[in-house]
Amino acid sequence: MSVVAKFRVNEIVNRAPIVEYEGRDGETKHGAVQTFEQSGGETIRQGNASVKLGAVYVTEGVPGASAEDISFSLATPSGQIEMSITNPDALEEFQPGDEFYVRFEKVE
Repeated sequence: MSVVAKFRVNEIVNRAPIVEYEGRDGETKHGAVQTFEQSGGETIRQGNASVKLGAVYVTEGVPGASAEDISFSLATPSGQIEMSITNPDALEEFQPGDEFYVRFEKVE
């Protein structure tokens, strides 16, 4: 059995300087990414930020509140997830205000 909740990115706390870099889509990005040169001349990129998400919560009567958001709010009225992310490509996927379905499945 699995349980699904809906979370929204509330905050991204950068732990590395904000720099300009080329994203995996080839576009210029700005973010908490550090570039390192290894001894063999290979360069690697590493992000370092804490992404904070909170359970989506709305009540009936709130303008723009969807039936889905109200349903999730009744089942999971509060909750927080905080992740430290060092992969810059993964870090690109999280922007403040973005919403995600989170599936919890017990490891057997």
